[in-house]
Amino acid sequence: MPIYDFVCRDCQQEFEILFRSDETPQCASCGGKHLDKLLSVPATPRGGQNVAGPRGGLPMGQGPCGGSGCGLPECG
Repeated sequence: MPIYDFVCRDCQQEFEILFRSDETPQCASCGGKHLDKLLSVPATPRGGQNVAGPRGGLPMGQGPCGGSGCGLPECG
C-alpha cells in the first residue's frame, strides 16, 4: 500500500496516509473527506558506505536522472 500526501480543504491540514485504492481517505485532523492529493518526493537511500559515492551522493551517472548534468546533488 502506498503512502500519499493530502491537504484537507475543510481545515487546511496537511498529512500523509497509507491506504488502499478501494478505500476513501479522511482527514487525520477533522475527519473531512474533501481532500486534495499533493505531489510528494519519493524517499531515496542516503548515507552509508554501500550507497555513498565520494561526495556523499550516488556514484557518478547513477542519480535519479541517469546522468550527471541535471544539477541535482545526487547526480554529482
